[in-house]
Amino acid sequence: MTTEDGTGVVHTAPSFGADDMKAAKANGIGALTLVDKQGKFKENVGEFSNRFVKNYQDEADYVNTDVDIAVRLKLDGKALNVAKYAHNYLHCWRTDKPVLYYPARQLVHQGQCREGAHV
Repeated sequence: MTTEDGTGVVHTAPSFGADDMKAAKANGIGALTLVDKQGKFKENVGEFSNRFVKNYQDEADYVNTDVDIAVRLKLDGKALNVAKYAHNYLHCWRTDKPVLYYPARQLVHQGQCREGAHV
């Protein structure tokens, strides 16, 4: 992002990156995980609860939740701007299905390594 492009508004996702988590903690912002392991919004997500966040099942009648969320934000006066934006989205090379990321604690053992070992 530059000062010449876009609105200057950015989002942060504390659950999905060390820099975002650091910025969130410094500003008293918590972290949320709103999607369950099946790829559906959790029970506490209101009108979007139990809906798949992406079309994993190749359902003919799947309604895009991205569009519904954007419409809801716009109707509630909570969206600065809503526009269609095409971008690449990571897909599994085996199934060609969208990939979801989930936050996870990482345990890194910083013990002794034998000389010449690559970590």
